[in-house]
Amino acid sequence: MQSQGLNILSVDLEDWFHILDLHKSQPAPSAWDSFPSRLELITDRILELLSEQNVCATFFVLGWIAEKYPAIVKKIDFFGHEVACHGHEHALIYHQTPEQFRKDIRRAKRLLQDMTGKSVTGYRGPGFSITRDNLWAFDIIAEEGFSYDATLYPGKHAHGGIPGLPSTPFCLVTRSGHRIEEFPATILALGGRRTAFSGGGYFRLCPLVIMTRLIAAFNRKGAPVMMYLHPRDLDSQTPRLPMSLKRRFKCYVNVSRSFNKLRLVLERHAFGSIRDWPNRQKEKMPTISLSDFVPRERIELLAG
Repeated sequence: MQSQGLNILSVDLEDWFHILDLHKSQPAPSAWDSFPSRLELITDRILELLSEQNVCATFFVLGWIAEKYPAIVKKIDFFGHEVACHGHEHALIYHQTPEQFRKDIRRAKRLLQDMTGKSVTGYRGPGFSITRDNLWAFDIIAEEGFSYDATLYPGKHAHGGIPGLPSTPFCLVTRSGHRIEEFPATILALGGRRTAFSGGGYFRLCPLVIMTRLIAAFNRKGAPVMMYLHPRDLDSQTPRLPMSLKRRFKCYVNVSRSFNKLRLVLERHAFGSIRDWPNRQKEKMPTISLSDFVPRERIELLAG
């Protein structure tokens, strides 16, 4: 298994019915067990592809998935991939109180560590849902023993985002003085807007020729590209949930071609896990303090 790659490949391990913010058609957690799952099938296909390409990835595993499908988590770990935490109930962070958030990530972290027998050091929140209004989440992530976070979307996003922060890895100093590594989504400045191109619906929508050129451009500057995918992004047979036409387009555009697209991207560019990222050394990463980025009185107001 390839141990290092300048770019980062991450998979948010959740099922096809875990799409966020569907309002009236949003399946309640109590109903999740009633849905048929294709997760084992598509995860096996992903693992086979990664083995063929000699690529190691970071899998941000939902605690609910780990409880229901422990064999999948153990297989991911067995093949040498990094098992990281995606929370337990797939709830947007800003819909939780700090105590609810702490309990959620603590529960999932303990479950994954007991299952793999290894320390779980990475966390990514559902929907990139840390904003200027819930910066307290960074402190809780650090206090719960995570050494890095991958929740930041450094632009405007449907579920969150904090415009102005870097889109390349950096060391983040929380308002309480904790230091954690931050691995944000990769953002491209385009026509006055900052948008992703290498994850989820952006990955499926961005033409392959443009994506490979963009990855190469980032890499020439020594910057990694963070690729983030869900199993449903790569499953041409994924079931569809009821939703508006606009949301349906975002959720399912080009899904029939995305698996082969991922294969071609991995053939052309070097990818690896966050755990094995070759430049992952705090002294080499720029440091940003939230107390500098957001005025202290604003932080105290948000925390209070």
